[in-house]
Amino acid sequence: MASSISFAVDLAAYLRSRVLTRRVLLLVLLVSGAILAGSETVRVEETPALALLTAWLVAQFRLWDDLADRDWDRLRDPQRVLVGTQHVKSFTGLLFASILLVGATLLLRGQMRELLVYAILVGLLGFLYHTPLGAGLSRALRSGLLLSKYPLFVFIVGAGGLAPRATWVALCLYGLLVAFDWRDDPELRAVATLPGSVVAWGLGAAIVLAVFLTR
Repeated sequence: MASSISFAVDLAAYLRSRVLTRRVLLLVLLVSGAILAGSETVRVEETPALALLTAWLVAQFRLWDDLADRDWDRLRDPQRVLVGTQHVKSFTGLLFASILLVGATLLLRGQMRELLVYAILVGLLGFLYHTPLGAGLSRALRSGLLLSKYPLFVFIVGAGGLAPRATWVALCLYGLLVAFDWRDDPELRAVATLPGSVVAWGLGAAIVLAVFLTR
């Protein structure tokens, strides 16, 4: 896609093509449903705010994924907005502001455990995307680690209202996303062996389990 002179136009095009999609909506519904299934205290009137924060996190990390994958997408999908845009710095600034906004919100609400998990998650993605060691990991291992962010959203958004069953709900969510990713990504299946992928998924599940056991 050719870049617009206006950042606002490119942002609108990006939202239409990469955020306001059925797949992202389904992902938001799955994560929100996992939060509700694992919660003891969420009231019906709190559901819209819960879904909004979940959608914000999904969109924020999707933007980070797409910014990090620009070189790959330049070969695989050159029509994507972030490949052709002249406003990469503006998109990066938006991502940085969003990360700070979520962190500040958790801090002001006194959710220190959730803030710590959020900071660890941001650090994990920073390692995977912006360090030579992270970039050198196998495709399967990177995929397994990156998918762990969605069950961690359950911990962050669900806050202190999660029941003991939330651990199993989050692990089931992770397993569902792993299965979908394996089925939906032929390039992953082409470069990753099943035993190696199982190890990667086990590591991702271990991260999720370790976080939830700290509650």
